[in-house]
Amino acid sequence: MLKKGTFLYFYEDLDENSQIPRHIWAIENHVMLCKWVKSGNLENQYQITNRYTIWKSSDLERYRILDISPESYEQAGLTGLVTIGNVR
Repeated sequence: MLKKGTFLYFYEDLDENSQIPRHIWAIENHVMLCKWVKSGNLENQYQITNRYTIWKSSDLERYRILDISPESYEQAGLTGLVTIGNVR
């Protein structure tokens, strides 16, 4: 079971050239994700939005879980910005 605050991206959200997600998502609950978009400051930094989507956690072949450091989780909660590691 995936928990609230877990970050992921859908394979369809990968930029074709760079293979870096155009945006990422954070799990809000078992049916809702919150969208995070590139912040413009760094290639791998994203900021929270007020956009949500419905999802099915059982569609495992559609997404990949991101490995976010504890420091990045803390940063996300305080600033609304998260830095992700290499997704390639």
